[in-house]
Amino acid sequence: MFFWLSKLFWFLFAPLNFLALTAFVAIFLSALDDTKEYGRKLGVLTLIIFVCISFLPVGPNALVYLERQAVALKDATATQRPSGILILGGCIEPTMSQIHGTPILGSSCERIFEGLALHKKYPDIPVIYLGGSGNPYNQKVKEADLASDLFKKLEVNVSRFSFEAKSRNTYENAKYAKEFLQEPAKANSWYLVTSASHMLRARGAFCGFDWPVSAYPVDFRTNLNYKLLPNLRVGDNIGHLHTALKELIGITAYWITGKISLKRC
Repeated sequence: MFFWLSKLFWFLFAPLNFLALTAFVAIFLSALDDTKEYGRKLGVLTLIIFVCISFLPVGPNALVYLERQAVALKDATATQRPSGILILGGCIEPTMSQIHGTPILGSSCERIFEGLALHKKYPDIPVIYLGGSGNPYNQKVKEADLASDLFKKLEVNVSRFSFEAKSRNTYENAKYAKEFLQEPAKANSWYLVTSASHMLRARGAFCGFDWPVSAYPVDFRTNLNYKLLPNLRVGDNIGHLHTALKELIGITAYWITGKISLKRC
């Protein structure tokens, strides 16, 4: 139920979706005599919000906050040599890969490249690739299976790899990853490789299963400096807000439902 509700909630409240919805409501209200004034005010408010998120660094600054948290977690959980590597999925597009018959890479692919670099550096330790399908309408094609095919194409020795293909979200990543453990892991002995913006929620999920992992953030999108001045990078501003808001809402939802604790483990 949580998985489906989270997908529905994000569909409604993703920045551009939400603004499109409020614009539609504003047009509808404006067409009625009794609510015309409310529609006009809602339309003006929608336009103001759109202009603000388009030209002000609201999204980039929210992303800077999350990535700074990831850096702090990395500094606090650093370990010299890991006993295992966890690579969170999110790079391979399962549906597009199914259509074209080959692994199709999307964004966040530093997770894979940095994970493979760590495997090359520590070839004798286990690696777990975590990722099923986050698409509620297509649960047949699993990202972990596609990752296995991709690694074989790249002639990567996967004898030390395990591929977890049941998880649909970050919480389930942590839940099902623990099934691969042969014995309880020591604190911060495993590297968790995921996007910097995603690290706070991801590590919190693993801590929720009494598995403190060592943060290994990748895929940085900012220079970690806050900005004050408006700019014309509309695509970046809205894109960064989309990414940051999804994480902040996800952290809040996980906390409300008891899936993570805001206390660092």
